[in-house]
Amino acid sequence: MESTRARAYRQEEDRCRFLVGRGMLRVLLGGYLGRPTKDVPIVSGAMGKPVLPPATNPGEWQFNVAHSGKWILAAIARRRRVGVDVERIRPMLDLEPLAERCCSPRERQIFKALPEDEKQTAFFRCWTRKEAYMKGLGLGLEIPLDALEVSFTPGETARLVRSWQGDTSQYPWCLRELDIGSDYAAAMAVEGDPDRLSCWDWPASFWLGDKE
Repeated sequence: MESTRARAYRQEEDRCRFLVGRGMLRVLLGGYLGRPTKDVPIVSGAMGKPVLPPATNPGEWQFNVAHSGKWILAAIARRRRVGVDVERIRPMLDLEPLAERCCSPRERQIFKALPEDEKQTAFFRCWTRKEAYMKGLGLGLEIPLDALEVSFTPGETARLVRSWQGDTSQYPWCLRELDIGSDYAAAMAVEGDPDRLSCWDWPASFWLGDKE
């Protein structure tokens, strides 16, 4: 299954990131489950979201993974849905049309009012926050991006402004911006209001071995 998904990536770099990401997940989940890495089964759940089979997951661990450029991000939570997304910030010729399709009417107004030199980063900030939330829900592309609203202006705290279901107070999710460098945008979405969030940064040598 995983080898089939890996082959679907056109670029060798993307294939490697996918496979390393899955290996990384098994190492981390094995620690939580108290199982050897080889005995951590990751299967496809609803809408293709990777999950642990219930029989092997008594702690009800939920997880998500994303990769872009040199980064692979993984998020793990207990008894809470969780999603994560990362994108390398890069010039895009179709930035304005993309914003039109992905932003709600109110977000479009905010985006158009931003200085030109802030629009690129703001777009990716908006995109990753929405993607993290959608991945956490596990509904794939069932929700149009313009049905959601998030904060994304410079210096604004990450938050879900409007859910596709309406009032966010009835469907509370916590959005967090992940600072991994000025050339990347990254976000995590966690169901509810978690009492503790911890972040770790491991160098590639931790997973791949130091080749020097």
